[in-house]
Amino acid sequence: MSEPAPITVRRRRGRALFVVVEVVLLLAVPLLSVVGFRAVLDTTGSRVVDPELDPTEPGYEAVLARTPVALVAGLDPAGGLDWVTVLVLSGAGERGGDVLLVPTGAMIDGVETSPGAAAGPPRTLAEVWAGEGQEGLAVAVATLLAASFSEVVVVDGARVTTLLEPVTPLAVANYGEVVVLGDDGDTSLTTEAGPVTLTAAEVPIYLGGPAPDEPDLARLARHDGFWRAWLSAVAVSDDPGVVPGEVTGGIARYVRGLAAGPVNVQVAPVVLSPTETGEGMAEPEAGPGAGDDVAVPLERFEVDLVALRALANELIPFPGAATPGARVRVRVLDGVGEPGLASAAARAAVRGIGAEITVIGNAARFGVTASRVVWIDESAEPAARRLAEMLGVTDLARVDGPSPFDDVDVTLVVGADLAAAYRSGGEVTVPPLTPDGGDPPG
Repeated sequence: MSEPAPITVRRRRGRALFVVVEVVLLLAVPLLSVVGFRAVLDTTGSRVVDPELDPTEPGYEAVLARTPVALVAGLDPAGGLDWVTVLVLSGAGERGGDVLLVPTGAMIDGVETSPGAAAGPPRTLAEVWAGEGQEGLAVAVATLLAASFSEVVVVDGARVTTLLEPVTPLAVANYGEVVVLGDDGDTSLTTEAGPVTLTAAEVPIYLGGPAPDEPDLARLARHDGFWRAWLSAVAVSDDPGVVPGEVTGGIARYVRGLAAGPVNVQVAPVVLSPTETGEGMAEPEAGPGAGDDVAVPLERFEVDLVALRALANELIPFPGAATPGARVRVRVLDGVGEPGLASAAARAAVRGIGAEITVIGNAARFGVTASRVVWIDESAEPAARRLAEMLGVTDLARVDGPSPFDDVDVTLVVGADLAAAYRSGGEVTVPPLTPDGGDPPG
């Protein structure tokens, strides 16, 4: 077998550099706390429940914290969008989780990504960034995932260098021989297939590209190796400043959390999109403040929305809706008194119908035999029936309001029937989701 040819990566350059430091957009995230209400809806009939309860007692309910999810956007020297990564703290106690790599050429179809911006033809994430910047990108990626972000972080090369300084030189498993050119056109980094060692200043160059002859998905293999190497280095370090930045927010929070437990790195499910030339390539737009010297054409990818959203529902245990009303809001109550039962049923609802779990707790009484699905507003009936069908629940009812919660559409009370299935290792059959989260066609 012949040796693979070296790949040359040329960084994009512009007349005006768009200097960006790490920008963090904190979004409202509900905390897990005891719900302060005097009356809750008992799905077997209205009754008053004392809220001053232990979590193991009947009637205890809590507002569920959404799983922390960060969108990280990396910029090239010209200020254009260079890479997109989603970080999920899905491990217990926010220790460990998932890294999702999304090509900047992934296309979003007909979505209003910022106020006043008309929905139009498909655009790549790089084009959305060029037109609407951080806000538009966040909306676009959230729409693709059908999930919201807790934080949005933007980093340029200088910030990446600062972040990596405590753990460099960094040993990375490189997928193939790569020759990287710096902004001046001179060769500044040459790597071979196998283990390579990078300085902090070399990391943003290594992540850049893609090269003229390198598919962008192949470039993401470099990102895969980088994230695994960085998180491993952070995990074994005893330096309290191993990740510069705030411990409770920004990229430092996510890197520290991911490094503290098991991590999976995956690439968003996409396929190369044919263009009018049949080559699957299109010239990208430069970012805000960038010049017109763009060396590498941008591949455009069609996103498998069904697969991506199913993946998001696996990676994000308790996601928030990308936009209000995009996910049915479900309250899950344990009617048996078995630890972990409500959480298991809640995860099934997320996987099965793309639910947003807003409240979790215990039913007003234990000893419930048959699981039950109820709703108040008639507009919630289709989602309630999808949930019941997915779980095999046959006891459904619309009850009179008002609801004690403004953020609940459907309530699921888990009875002994579902509890027995979970205890025996039984699985709930989950039908495929459509792109809009509804029932599959046909």
